[in-house]
Amino acid sequence: MSKKEYVKSNLISMDPSTGNISMKVDFEGLSKIPFSNDDLKVEIILSLLNSIDYKNYVENDMHNEAYQSFEKIIEAANTAFGIE
Repeated sequence: MSKKEYVKSNLISMDPSTGNISMKVDFEGLSKIPFSNDDLKVEIILSLLNSIDYKNYVENDMHNEAYQSFEKIIEAANTAFGIE
């Protein structure tokens, strides 16, 4: 069994053409995967997904945007885990 290591890091989303940061997420916790901390990132992703309330999309008449976001999430998850 792998030993968990406490890490403190961040993820930054930047527009490569402008260099502008569009999002920054700071995180910390226990990780079994050194350097990449991918197991911790998955926990963060699950927490963020669980915080989404589809009702907010409905109330703002954004059904199509919700479905497009859903498709992007599935596509990104498949790519991240090597599923085609």
